[in-house]
Amino acid sequence: MSDPEQQPVPAQQKRSWWSRNWGWATPVGCLLIPLLCCGGGFGSLLLFSTTLIKSSVAYTESLAAVQANAQAQQLLGTPIEAGFFVNGSVNKHLSTGVHSSSEDSVSVQSTGSAELTYPVSGPDGSGTVRIVAEIHGGEWTFKTLVLTINKTGKSIDLIPQK
Repeated sequence: MSDPEQQPVPAQQKRSWWSRNWGWATPVGCLLIPLLCCGGGFGSLLLFSTTLIKSSVAYTESLAAVQANAQAQQLLGTPIEAGFFVNGSVNKHLSTGVHSSSEDSVSVQSTGSAELTYPVSGPDGSGTVRIVAEIHGGEWTFKTLVLTINKTGKSIDLIPQK
């Protein structure tokens, strides 16, 4: 007979990853899926709203005013580029009105406002643009259009003087 001490010991089967880690993987997985869905939804909403604001006339006209200003070009360098994030809001409403001369003539007027803050930068520096604007009859009027240079704190009024 064979000696019991000489018999080979059967090799232990290696446990699967799941059987070793199920205790922490289950709650993490249950929390991670909703977090990713919410985070993706929030990111999409942020991107969508930023894109809408950047396509507004108030934003594009203010950025063009910054880029065309000689003092801004001197302090920031050229080209002057806008940063990604925009803080604030643009509200635009359409209203209809009847002309007094004719009951059949109806006009559509745009009214609204914009209050925005966004970063700009050039090769020589960076700054922050702040605008307050109103729209009447389809034309934007800037109440405030100021570029503040980050390094010095100097403010440049960008509203064209009439």
